[in-house]
Amino acid sequence: MNCFRFSQASVHRPVPALWWWLGWSQRMFARWLLLFALLPLAWRTAAADSDWAAGWTRCPSPSANWRLLDASSDASVIAAIGLINDEETGLPNRVGAVSDDFGRSWRLMSSPPEEVVGQWKLFSEGPFALSADGSFMAIAGSRRSVSPDGTSVSEAVLVTSDDRGTTWSRRGFPPEVARNAEILDLALSRDGRHILAAVAGVACLSQDRGQTWQVVVPSDGGSISGVAVSANGNTLAVSLQSADEVKLL
Repeated sequence: MNCFRFSQASVHRPVPALWWWLGWSQRMFARWLLLFALLPLAWRTAAADSDWAAGWTRCPSPSANWRLLDASSDASVIAAIGLINDEETGLPNRVGAVSDDFGRSWRLMSSPPEEVVGQWKLFSEGPFALSADGSFMAIAGSRRSVSPDGTSVSEAVLVTSDDRGTTWSRRGFPPEVARNAEILDLALSRDGRHILAAVAGVACLSQDRGQTWQVVVPSDGGSISGVAVSANGNTLAVSLQSADEVKLL
């Protein structure tokens, strides 16, 4: 019977001698060769840890042509705005849905009353935003009305809710920018108290959830196409399209 004894020291003893026998350049080359040999393994491991395609779950949301979607920072609250065909007329009607349990169950949001947006189905929606804490949502859009002289007038309007779509309030922009204006972008702070909107080529800021507004960046011949607000509302960012730059406030 032959007996074999495994000794870790005997296995690794020749390696240091061989390693130091190599020159400095050869040792560096060996290190890089080993690194590149291990990269594919590390890449496969990272890809497996972030395989998003295999983790999707179908939400039992109402059937509709969902056009706008947002979620709170932890995704516990998810809200969507879309279109659904009216059973009687067959015409598309606007509908909203919200989930407060990570998408496991949904309920339809109530429609804003006519005194808020006119006919909800004719309300031309723009950007939609949900605050990071899920307590406040806003839909920016425009509504048409008839002026005293009989002409049709378009007005930029912000519709907000602080009870996840149960009730809605209309928050008008300053008159000098709201008339015949288009809202290009909308951003909220974490609690929704600070609202920054790109409307009519200017940036409008509210620090009380849309009750009052001030123009913080005038047009100056350019156009503001994008806005952002920090979580605490202390920092604002706007993109100036004509100047091709980002300005921080």
